[in-house]
Amino acid sequence: MVNEYNYSKKDKISNKEKKQRGQKMKTAKILIALMLTIALAGIAHALPLTIEDVQINDVTLNQDTENALSLQRGEDYEVKLKVSSEEELTDIKIEAFISGYDNEEEQISDSTELFDLEPETTYIKTLKITIPENLETDTYLLRIMATDRDNDELIQNYKLKIDAPRHKLIVKDVIFRPSGEIKAGTSLLATVRLKNEGQKDQKYVKVKISIPQLGIEGTDYIDEIKKDEEQETEEIYMKIPRNAETGTYEAKITAKYSEYKTTSSTYTIKVRADEEYTENPQPEIIITQLTQEEPVKAGETATYPIAITNQGKNSRAVALIPQQTDWAETTLSESTIVLQPEQTQTTIATIKVKKDTPAGKHATSITIIAGENQKQITLTANVTKEEKSLKGILETALIIFIILLVVLGIAMGVTKLQKKEDYY
Repeated sequence: MVNEYNYSKKDKISNKEKKQRGQKMKTAKILIALMLTIALAGIAHALPLTIEDVQINDVTLNQDTENALSLQRGEDYEVKLKVSSEEELTDIKIEAFISGYDNEEEQISDSTELFDLEPETTYIKTLKITIPENLETDTYLLRIMATDRDNDELIQNYKLKIDAPRHKLIVKDVIFRPSGEIKAGTSLLATVRLKNEGQKDQKYVKVKISIPQLGIEGTDYIDEIKKDEEQETEEIYMKIPRNAETGTYEAKITAKYSEYKTTSSTYTIKVRADEEYTENPQPEIIITQLTQEEPVKAGETATYPIAITNQGKNSRAVALIPQQTDWAETTLSESTIVLQPEQTQTTIATIKVKKDTPAGKHATSITIIAGENQKQITLTANVTKEEKSLKGILETALIIFIILLVVLGIAMGVTKLQKKEDYY
C-alpha cells in the first residue's frame, strides 16, 4: 500500500511539472512570435520607385563611379531628380543630403513635400543644397533617399568632390570698439578679420566698412592673405554723427580683391542719442558784414570790413580763405585769427579791380572756417569806368573844332579853284 501510494504521488507530481513546462513553452513561443513580428515590422522594404536621373547644375551623376563634378564651398547647387513607378504610390518624400559634416545647426540637405505618383508617369523634382564655406575639401556621398509613410525606402549614393574655388575671401569676424552701445558724436573703431578659403593667395585687399543710414564709412588695406590663413585690418576709424538718433544700424563690410571680386557681410551696431544735442543750436561764431557792396572804378580798390564774434565758452581759431577771380584780386588783413570767449575782431577784405574789368556788378566770396563749421559770405563790387575831366573834354572839343576848320578851309579852296578853271 505504501509503495502504491508513493508511486501514485510521483506520477501526480510528474504530470503537474509537465503541465507547467507546457505552459512555459507556449508562453515562450508567443513571445518569440511577437518579437519576430515587431522585428519584421521594423524592417524597411524596398520602395517600388525608380530614380531615373540625378543632375546637379545640368550634369548627370553616376552611381557606380566618382563623378567628374567638383562642387565649390560657399556655393548653392540645384539637384534635379527624375522619378517614376510602375505602381501607384502615395505620400512619397524625397530627401537629398550630404553626410559627414559635423554641424547640427547647418545641415547640407533639402527635401520635397509629400507627393503621389501615378503608374507609368515621370516626375521631376528640384532640390537645392548649399555647400558650407568651412567644409573640408574631400570626396563625399550625396545620398538620395525616397520614403513613404509605411517606412518603405529607397536610397542611392553618388560620389561628389568638394573643392575650394581659386579666389575666395570671407568676412570671418568684425570687432567694434566700443563693443556695446555707442553714444552719438563719439568715435567708433572697427577691426575686420578675413579668411582666405580659395586656392590662391590674395594681395592688396581693400576693406571698407560703411553705415549708410548715418552717412559714414572707413577704409583700410591688407597687403596679403595666404590661402587657408586669416588676416585682420588695422583699426578703421569712423565718427558717429552727433545728431544720430537712438536705434540699431546696419554696418556693411565689403572686401575687394583679385581685381573685380568682392565679398560682403552685414553686422549691426547700437547707437544712443546725445541728449545734450539740439537740432538748431545757437552758433558760437557770429559773422557780421559791415558792407556787402561797394562802388569802385576799374583799376582801383574797395574795402569790406568783416566783424567776427566768438560767443562760445572756449577760444576758437577762425580761418578766412578768399576766392580769386579773373576780374579782381582779393586780400585780407588777417587770414587766421584766434578769438577768446566773447571777443570780436574785425578783418578787412580788400578787392583790387583790374583795369580791363567791364562796368557792372561783380561778385566774389570769402570762406570762413571755424572747426568743423564753415560759412561763405559774398562781396560785390559795382564797377564803373573812369570819367574824363572837364579839361580833357575841352581839349578834345578844341581838337575836333580845329579839324573841322581845316576840312572847311580845304573845301573852300577847292571851290575857288574850280571857279577859276571855269572862267578860263
